[in-house]
Amino acid sequence: MRSLLLAAFAAVGLVAGTASGDGEGDQGDDHGDTYLSSTRLTYGVTMPAELEAGDTDVFRIDLQGRANVEVRGSGRLDTVGALLDSEGEVIDEDDDSGPSFNFGFQETLDGGVYYVRVSSDVGDTGDYKITAYIVREDDHGDTSGNSSVLPLGVRSTARIQPATDRDVFRVEVEHEGQLRVWTEGPTNTMGELRDSTDAVIESADGGGDRGNFSIVHSVEPGVFYMHVTADAVGTYFPVAEMGEFEDVDEEPSAPDEPDAPAMPDAAMVAFETYISTPIIHARCINCHVQGGLSGNTHLVFVRATDPDHLNKNLGAFREFLRHQHEEGEDGVALILSKVTGGNLHGGGIQLQAGSADYENLATFLDLLAEEG
Repeated sequence: MRSLLLAAFAAVGLVAGTASGDGEGDQGDDHGDTYLSSTRLTYGVTMPAELEAGDTDVFRIDLQGRANVEVRGSGRLDTVGALLDSEGEVIDEDDDSGPSFNFGFQETLDGGVYYVRVSSDVGDTGDYKITAYIVREDDHGDTSGNSSVLPLGVRSTARIQPATDRDVFRVEVEHEGQLRVWTEGPTNTMGELRDSTDAVIESADGGGDRGNFSIVHSVEPGVFYMHVTADAVGTYFPVAEMGEFEDVDEEPSAPDEPDAPAMPDAAMVAFETYISTPIIHARCINCHVQGGLSGNTHLVFVRATDPDHLNKNLGAFREFLRHQHEEGEDGVALILSKVTGGNLHGGGIQLQAGSADYENLATFLDLLAEEG
């Protein structure tokens, strides 16, 4: 369930900077208090802001298509937010649904221009942060009719969420031969290979590595569909390839042994797809950065402006888990407890246990833990 991630990015026309007017009417104010001087928000990037006495900040969100948008404030200042349409009509208002008594709301919006108006609950002054991002939906369709194209030889990323979910991939074959479809990763998967009429050719509940399925079938040129299910929520990596294969059902472990060393790459794929933007840069970067409130802890990230932020932030997770292991502690459990507000987490509740982002984080951390 790669979350309609490409569609989400296409739907969101969020560009950093200020909207027309560039705040010229608000000299000395970090963000304008009118529509013309509003600041455009960049999807997934936390914007620092400050409220002065009697101040109101206005931010702009541009949507090119229908999308489920979440906006939240963060920081120690108690903020109130209002979501308005292009005519200034209030769509939603909130006070304390976000972290640490900040505002937070989530709405499904049609394409257009929207504004977020931020003020202080009791007239206090101080710094805060605001983040807008797209709430991801099902990453892959659950029927052959709305399937995701899976190019031959490409290792894609997907997630079963909820456990009753089904992901379907379209595989296009240009010449006759042996087609192998399979999954990799920590999730126990079941699979079906179907023809262009959606008739089941073959099904499998095994044959691959670590509980993953693998199907090999001789095919003619045409369109085929790979249906994937699982008995629990989890991330996996679907692959389709043409070639000459042994019958993996006769010797299930032999052809899949080489997959084990690829798990560090799997962790990067999961990190880039599910963790970096919606969790690190939308939530954790507020404090877990040099100079931040948690800048002196063992888990410190760099901002997205760093060209190597993916490798550095993934490395920060690996180093944290290594350090916790050396101390005899369970680093995975500690992180999951912290993000849900436990273990005296200074940032409060950042993820709800059982939410899609929480499950994505848990699966990602399990991938890292398996690396040893």
